[in-house]
Amino acid sequence: MSHTHNDNPDTPEEAFSPLQRVKRRFFAMRNGILADQMRRGGLNYRVNFGLNLPQLKDIAAEIATDWGLNSGEIVDLADTLWDNVNTRESRLLAPLLVGPVLRGATVGVQEGSQDLKGNESVDQQVRMAALAESWMPQAQTVEVADILCHSLLRFHPQALALAAASLMPMEDADGANGLGKAAPDMERYTAIRLLVNLLSSGKAAAEEVRPLLNAEYARKCQLTLPLCRRLEEEIIFFEQDRH
Repeated sequence: MSHTHNDNPDTPEEAFSPLQRVKRRFFAMRNGILADQMRRGGLNYRVNFGLNLPQLKDIAAEIATDWGLNSGEIVDLADTLWDNVNTRESRLLAPLLVGPVLRGATVGVQEGSQDLKGNESVDQQVRMAALAESWMPQAQTVEVADILCHSLLRFHPQALALAAASLMPMEDADGANGLGKAAPDMERYTAIRLLVNLLSSGKAAAEEVRPLLNAEYARKCQLTLPLCRRLEEEIIFFEQDRH
């Protein structure tokens, strides 16, 4: 992400493109101390402004309510931000922007609403669902995966199927199931995180989640194991609550 700034204080915000305005927010809120702590903790990005989650949520809310962008423009901005893999805040802000739009589009379709600009609720839902699906295997850190699942993926109309697809054995080139061949660890972490979100929000039942959890447990992956234990605790809680 470029760091070219217009230092003229008289330049109105509206004179900048949405992407430039986002960069300016990042720069204005930067926290070098927190960014350094993250680097020492092993979180390495080429650019890290050190913003925290409440600050990013504030930026997302401002963009959604005050910038005069329609849903398509917000998704375009989010897609551009997501593609900037070298900047931490860009990766985290993207799902925060798309999640509310996808949730609104899904509700609009279910209720027969035509509130979205251009009367294209169904088209918007399809586009955003496809975008969310493409992002799922691209989360490169636990932090990104957690926010991606909580803010966006849990609103996907086929969220449970997405998680299951990432946890099932991948196919070999000849189309046969590759025994023991699995998706990358981070993608499976994202899938387990999504299952936690779906179970806790009532969008997936314990009996649907349990076989997927058992399959991941069998891999004995150090990255996913702590989250698997948490998911198991959630399943036990819901099973006990049902009896």
